[in-house]
Amino acid sequence: MASDKLNGFQFKISFKNILFFALSVGLLIYVFKYVGLNTMYDTVRNLRPIYLIPIIGLIVIEILLDTLRHKLVIDKTDELPFAKLLPIYLVGMLFNALTPGSKNGGEFVRSYYLSKISSKIDYYKGLAINFVIGLYFIIAFWSVAIIIIILTILLTDISANLAGLLFLLVLLAAIISAIIFALHQNRHALAQSKLIDIGLKVNYWLTKKRTYETFSLYKSAAVMKLTRFSETWAEYTKDKKLMRRSVALQLVIIFIYFAKVYIIFLALGHNVSFFTVAAVVAISRFAGYLLILPGGVGVTEASMISLFALFGIAPGVAAAATLIDRATYYLFNTYGSGLVAWGWLSYHHHLKPNLDGLTKHS
Repeated sequence: MASDKLNGFQFKISFKNILFFALSVGLLIYVFKYVGLNTMYDTVRNLRPIYLIPIIGLIVIEILLDTLRHKLVIDKTDELPFAKLLPIYLVGMLFNALTPGSKNGGEFVRSYYLSKISSKIDYYKGLAINFVIGLYFIIAFWSVAIIIIILTILLTDISANLAGLLFLLVLLAAIISAIIFALHQNRHALAQSKLIDIGLKVNYWLTKKRTYETFSLYKSAAVMKLTRFSETWAEYTKDKKLMRRSVALQLVIIFIYFAKVYIIFLALGHNVSFFTVAAVVAISRFAGYLLILPGGVGVTEASMISLFALFGIAPGVAAAATLIDRATYYLFNTYGSGLVAWGWLSYHHHLKPNLDGLTKHS
């Protein structure tokens, strides 16, 4: 495993991440080979440029509203400027796209930078706040996805195999939700559980033995951090008004994303029903969140193209719309904007302080 310390937190490249990336790329190559690159290219060539204005406009609105959703929750502890939270939100999206499975790698990075700009929020309080934001997202998006899946099974003519696969997705989501609820209900006992104690002992002997003279000292420090996390989590999850406002805002963001994909089809000269777009996007992203490939890469694209085809849309058109959608996502929501935001944060919190120190001593 290679490990480099970048900008104050650990960014690790492991064999598992390389394997996931290779699987993602392989899946994408297979999908586009099946569709035919020439067919897809001919479809994209016919895109009407005038539609790029509302598409980009909706992307910007989506990013701003999602940042506002984060600010809405963070304001409960510390009212920070929107302009300072925007780059932190974007760099979190970047690391979410690099993280397999549930895409929560961005929460750790956001918590780190949040602790840098706030005097009231340390790393562990910030981590709890960011996981609460993630919980509100799950409540909104998973609810929409499950409702759409049920309507798709009941109202559309899909195969028994696809219906069974959709049912398994719902079942997996229900199991994960039950685990989250159980952890929430037992959050206080969790810090004192034997499982946590064993985990702390293993971590102590593997990584912390040189830092702490005894296990008792390390455990005391670790439990204090767990307690801060638990107390903040409890404080936020009791605030039902905040939860309702955050979930309502997230539902608007979800609708905007559906509308963006709908307009992409119009740009390609194809009028597809809004329900079809909503069903395909929700199911595909749902599968991407539940499965273990970074950012849903490969899984989301393959799911969208396959499902659009099952709904009667030509594979070339489905692939072109999917490619444009995912390209805008990677450019504006994750890699493009995220790398710019990371550079900005790195300069202001790592490079600039050093340069200021050099200037003062020169």
